[in-house]
Amino acid sequence: MMFTRSQKSSIHIGRYCIIESGVTILGCFMEDYVQIMEGTLIYEESSIGEGSIIINKSQIPPGLIIPARSVLRGIPVEPIREQSRNEVLKQKDKAEHYSQLFIKIKEQLPNAQSYLMTLPDFIKLLLKKEF
Repeated sequence: MMFTRSQKSSIHIGRYCIIESGVTILGCFMEDYVQIMEGTLIYEESSIGEGSIIINKSQIPPGLIIPARSVLRGIPVEPIREQSRNEVLKQKDKAEHYSQLFIKIKEQLPNAQSYLMTLPDFIKLLLKKEF
């Protein structure tokens, strides 16, 4: 994941957002519970509404405003559908669960960089410790 702030646009990431590997953010305002999937490119001055999901390898063009609960994909992104309130609540629960797991990992391994852990190492840690 790479964040680059420009003079045109700062970066604001809301609470409990899930940003997967290979995402590049050049500047945007992201509300809470947003999920950005692998390989996505987000250009400057864009805005992503609460509970939105951006599917793998998509591009958000400069200045695009994405409404809350949207599911989008493509280059440039196009809407696929809108999520229901219940889907957003499930997404929120998943994000909060991941957050709690990473807090517990940090407590167990204070010097570890959780974002650099491999999946097998992460699973071993989960099986080894009671969370």
